[in-house]
Amino acid sequence: MKNILLFWAITLLATLASCKRDGDVAPDGDVAPSGCFTTTITYTVSKADGRVVFDQTEQRFAVVYSVPGTFDSQYIGIVCSLPDNLQQVGLEVKFSGNYRSYTGSAKPGIGGQKYYYLDLTEITPK
Repeated sequence: MKNILLFWAITLLATLASCKRDGDVAPDGDVAPSGCFTTTITYTVSKADGRVVFDQTEQRFAVVYSVPGTFDSQYIGIVCSLPDNLQQVGLEVKFSGNYRSYTGSAKPGIGGQKYYYLDLTEITPK
């Protein structure tokens, strides 16, 4: 009897340990991409100018930020949580937040682009 109980306890623990969440829950209750709030912060912006786009690979909204002082560097921030009223392709925004290491499958379209997760702390339309 003890062996059977031990077997089921180990099976249960192994099952729970192998479960993987699809994403983190954003403050607004939306399910964010996996790693959106847990990967390393690589860059922080404050009151930056950006443009809302929809990324076909991720099937999520993103904010494109052109890095000042460069002519082709862009950060594509897959947004962890974007308010419904700002989910408009082409919308110019002013935003602050943390860029985090990206672990998804989207690839840059041009050489100067880099993908990140974008954990917004503030965003408003321009």
